[in-house]
Amino acid sequence: MAKFTGEVRIDGLAAGGEGVGRLEGRAIFVPGAFPGDVVSVTRGSLKKRWGRAEAWDLLEASPDRRESPCAWSDRCGGCDWIGYDVDAQRAAKGTIVKDALRRLGRLENVPESLDVVAAGPTLGWRRRVRLHVRQEIGFHARRTRTIVPIDRCVVADERINEALRGLRAERPPAGTVTVQIEGEGTATYRDEAPFVQANPAVNDRLVADVVAVARRRAVRFLELFAGGGNFSVPLAVAELEGVTVESHPGAVQGARDAASAAGVTDRLDIREGRAEDLLAAPDGQPDLVLLDPPRAGAKDLMASIVALRPAWIAYVSCDPGTLARDLGLLQAGGYRLESVTAYDMFPHTHHVETVAWMQA
Repeated sequence: MAKFTGEVRIDGLAAGGEGVGRLEGRAIFVPGAFPGDVVSVTRGSLKKRWGRAEAWDLLEASPDRRESPCAWSDRCGGCDWIGYDVDAQRAAKGTIVKDALRRLGRLENVPESLDVVAAGPTLGWRRRVRLHVRQEIGFHARRTRTIVPIDRCVVADERINEALRGLRAERPPAGTVTVQIEGEGTATYRDEAPFVQANPAVNDRLVADVVAVARRRAVRFLELFAGGGNFSVPLAVAELEGVTVESHPGAVQGARDAASAAGVTDRLDIREGRAEDLLAAPDGQPDLVLLDPPRAGAKDLMASIVALRPAWIAYVSCDPGTLARDLGLLQAGGYRLESVTAYDMFPHTHHVETVAWMQA
């Protein structure tokens, strides 16, 4: 692999969060650089059409570059945009989603600009972290499996940091530990935990928006990858009826408990199992199919959803690339993009949550 050095002006951000500039006709990816930065790459690797900086010095700072509030941000791989202005972050996320839908999914009706919905604080918002334990306890360094030991995470709820201090004192065996706040209690840590939304303020806004649209368009829904009832229980409270499916037993029990607490068990059929099995033998005809799959998306389910032919499909995604791919398959199956909204679920990172509505 060829090596290179040189001066690069950063003029964009890639979907994976890296700064992008050009050198001698090649796209150059520079981790940790932001649009407006001018950097001197002191070590880099070249492919045929692109290259990546492995070490660089900042020659000229972007006007949107900010001092990081985190002592470990130059090494930790978590908050890759924490040194970038928050408004600029959100504008970049809207552009990343828009470009993915157009270039990767070849979607029609993508808006010219895409605002990113925000809610709550940009620090202290995280209610769930995943820590790596070996000789030290912390997060992985950027692009490596080296552990960066931390005493406190500035984007985490203070209850998470209290639990982290307790975890460090206990010195658990090597492995991975999830630390999360369930409900309004203190943070707990365990090897495996049912999924909870990391950002409650943004999640509440996202769920409210989905419910507001769904109640105008549907009476009966089918939810895939339903988790602990994040969408299904509020939909049932809004007097929709639905069938949900989730493969994680703990999440299924959490959904049943939430439905019982909300008094909507008569409107929800909560099932444990695989999404593909439910689609193979659906119970009735839903007006709406709602899915919130993991980062890898749900490519293999698109044909079955199209065959079911709901009037509406609401696709919630944390990965613009797999979202664009899957929506492209729905478009090929006769659906059209009706609307798309992005949410700043993960401030100070390149990650973005998106809700797309497809209409038959």
